[in-house]
Amino acid sequence: MKNLLRRILSTSLAIKMSLAFAIPFIAIAFWVMNYARGVVHNQFDNQYQRDMKSAVIATRLEIAARREVIARQLRQLGTRILDDTDFRLHALVLENFSEPYLIDYAPTYMSAMGLQALEITDRRGVVLSSGHHRNDFGRRSGQLLHFLRDHPGLPVTAWFYSPDSAFPCLTALEAVGSGSQQIFLIGGVEVASSMLESLRGDTSDTVVLRFPDTTYYAAAGNFAGKRITALDTLLQGDSLAAQPVDYAIDSLRLPVFRDDSVAAATLWLVHPKNELNQLLTDLNSGIFGMLMVGLLVGISLLFGIGWMITRRLKRLAKSAEKLTLENLGVEFPAGPRDETGILSDALQRMVNGLRKSRLELRAAEQKAALGELARQVNHDIKNGFMPIRHVMRHWEEVAIQEPDELPRVFIERKGTVLDSLTYLEKLARDYSRLQAPLNPETLDVHELIEALLRNYRGVPGLNVEMDLHFYQGEALVEADRVQLRRAFENILRNAIEAIPETGRILVATDVHEQEVWISWQDNGSGIPEEIREQLFSAHLTTKPAGTGIGLSNVKRIIEDAGGRLLIESEVGKGTDVQVILPQSLRKKDRLKIE
Repeated sequence: MKNLLRRILSTSLAIKMSLAFAIPFIAIAFWVMNYARGVVHNQFDNQYQRDMKSAVIATRLEIAARREVIARQLRQLGTRILDDTDFRLHALVLENFSEPYLIDYAPTYMSAMGLQALEITDRRGVVLSSGHHRNDFGRRSGQLLHFLRDHPGLPVTAWFYSPDSAFPCLTALEAVGSGSQQIFLIGGVEVASSMLESLRGDTSDTVVLRFPDTTYYAAAGNFAGKRITALDTLLQGDSLAAQPVDYAIDSLRLPVFRDDSVAAATLWLVHPKNELNQLLTDLNSGIFGMLMVGLLVGISLLFGIGWMITRRLKRLAKSAEKLTLENLGVEFPAGPRDETGILSDALQRMVNGLRKSRLELRAAEQKAALGELARQVNHDIKNGFMPIRHVMRHWEEVAIQEPDELPRVFIERKGTVLDSLTYLEKLARDYSRLQAPLNPETLDVHELIEALLRNYRGVPGLNVEMDLHFYQGEALVEADRVQLRRAFENILRNAIEAIPETGRILVATDVHEQEVWISWQDNGSGIPEEIREQLFSAHLTTKPAGTGIGLSNVKRIIEDAGGRLLIESEVGKGTDVQVILPQSLRKKDRLKIE
């Protein structure tokens, strides 16, 4: 068993040392990991931001270049129209807008030019031919023409209407001719996912074009379904709803013309931080691996050190097991000048000191025992003589004032004197054996209290009213009669002495849950708060001639009988001492109490 305990001690010490090492080591490692991750993350984020700024500039230039391609195609078509006499005759001279030649002119060239929208208007803005909506001839083109004329060269996204739908187009305007022969050409390439796809700089990038009421995507292969919805939630309005963690995002604004009003669209460029995430993953794996290796090496070393320390401690423990107050001949050998050596020297000094103090301790114990016995004898004898003194005073008072009543009073109070003498004889026998043997018997608490209170009723000069409020029935306990009386008399005397002139003492009993409760309540001065925690100290007293062992004896007697003692007190209002004793289920011993 001892070997098992030593092995447990060795393992426990090693585990504690390992924990003492591992906890700060892991904390430092995680701090280093977070610091390294922060540095790498900041550097890559800065690089991503610079790359996204460059991507925004490149996208803006690409959109401008596409708009220029559209404008160049429109100029070429305008030159062809100026050379077409039939078109100018029907459109500008005859103004025959329903002429099939004019109606079919724009649709014929629109598809050939790769355009999705094409309108040809005169200088007044009247539509001569429309490629995307064939029946728009003769209609006024609205404010789009004026907006494009007022903002030449601006990449504008305009909405056009076909018979079936509305669609946005990157739009350009070109004017050919002059005076009454001036013609305007409005053409556009539809802004759809196919066009956004060409703006992606990398296969992993995603381009999002958000109009006020419509959104177009050119998404990377890993964007679909829920991830597109999540991205759409992230890009709220014209700014980021939250700073993304896995993506670098930037945007540019584009003017939008729809229904004769100007608005704005936002083109978002989304680039995944794949390189950063992979680097952080590799960094975590590397640091975690080094952490595990460092932990294993450190814990192995600590287990070895713990085993060495434990082996030395085992030798000291083996010697310490032989050490008792009767056996102080144990020697602790000097060890190396480390912690175990210092401990060995300290133990040896302790043994030397114990040897020197053993004789002094024995002498002091003898003196203390004699002093304690003397205080106990003094206290108990004073309690025994107190009723006799009261009776003698009463007899003396009656002999002086009412001599004829002396025989009757003598017989009436003789029992109190005999009872006290019996009590003193029993104490003398107990102290003659130094250890008073307990003689438990079944007692009726009511009879014991009534016999005790008879000794104090009618005492000259004692202006204390004593009331009884007993439980309706027998209150039987199992205790030593003399010891329990000593306890009750101590409590009663304390209550009397706490009442300065006149007062009242209420003794109440109750029985419940197989316990007998005896309450001693007085309306005296109470117990000061500063000494309540020391009430049961063997040397605590507040009386000039007190021995300081009353309440400590009461507590010991009650606990010897299997009970407990509770005290509640308030300065200026009184004290309530409650004695709780186990109820005896045996029949009462029929011994009369005088």
